[in-house]
Amino acid sequence: MRALLEGDVGDLSSPSKDSKAMRHTRIETARAVVKEFIARRTNDRVGVVVFAKEAFVLSPLTFDHATVAAAVSKIEIDSIDPSGTAIGDAVLTATSQLRKANEESKIILLITDGDNNAGTASPESAAEVAKKMNCTIDAVQIGNGDEADIEDGLDLYGNPHFVRERFPVNPELLKKMTDATGGRMVVVTSSTDLEAAVLSIVP
Repeated sequence: MRALLEGDVGDLSSPSKDSKAMRHTRIETARAVVKEFIARRTNDRVGVVVFAKEAFVLSPLTFDHATVAAAVSKIEIDSIDPSGTAIGDAVLTATSQLRKANEESKIILLITDGDNNAGTASPESAAEVAKKMNCTIDAVQIGNGDEADIEDGLDLYGNPHFVRERFPVNPELLKKMTDATGGRMVVVTSSTDLEAAVLSIVP
């Protein structure tokens, strides 16, 4: 989530440090888009699970959208050990929150930019648990596995310096998970695409 995304999202108020383009990190963009998504779910209970090498509940299901949005605003890259991606644990944690929910529609919106390489639960088994609980998994994959820019400090003139890194992804895995639960999977490569995908994938 440290990589930069091209494009802009209206809720992002701080300009990019890179004067050559409007670019924000994936985590900055995801925060803004998720907050916009929460604001639109006026009649729904909403909860948030955050994950990297581990997964934990940031906010349980609630109608208090303002509190959830405030918690989302505080998510940073180092909030959790960023050395892994526990997709299976994240989905299993989300299903545990939905276990006692009596809503007719139970949806897990999974946003990730990596492949599963951490945690104890396999994504496939987590998807099966979600299916048994009548939960739909909709997944948004940020990036297509190509190299992306990451800011790694400043140059001699005080301008941001960027390096290129590759972030492995696994769209086949996400598609398998979403298909198992009747959901959708979308791949996005820009901020505007991420915003459009999240706001349209769950009407």
